[in-house]
Amino acid sequence: MDLETLALVSSIIGGGSIVNFFVQRYFSRKDEATRQTIKKQQEAQTKRDLERARKEEEREARERLREKEYQELYVKVDKGLETIRLLSYARVAEEADRLLTQKYATPAERRYMYELNENYKQWGWNGDMRNRMHKVANLPDAPLPEEAQ
Repeated sequence: MDLETLALVSSIIGGGSIVNFFVQRYFSRKDEATRQTIKKQQEAQTKRDLERARKEEEREARERLREKEYQELYVKVDKGLETIRLLSYARVAEEADRLLTQKYATPAERRYMYELNENYKQWGWNGDMRNRMHKVANLPDAPLPEEAQ
């Protein structure tokens, strides 16, 4: 092999190596840019997912708080209604006892007792008031002559 052939072979090999170097470099940079783009997209997606999860947790926390407030309000309303129910019973009993002690009941007093009793029964109670209402219904409309004096 002469020097010219050796130079030609080495230039072909060297030229191919240089071309190979630049091709690898070009595609390596392109691959790195693609990897960076994918990484940024994944990071952005992760941020969106985290933000969505945070908002969902906040919404659930607000919902739990609202539910707790509704439960507390329900308990208060239930207690208030129970108080009204007991007051209704007490008022009917008080009025019935007053009329029985008085030993007479005017038609207006009977009508008032009837309305109180109807309200009382709407709370689901009927028990001992039935007997008292029967006694009030049997009272005279005015005091008896011997009691008037």
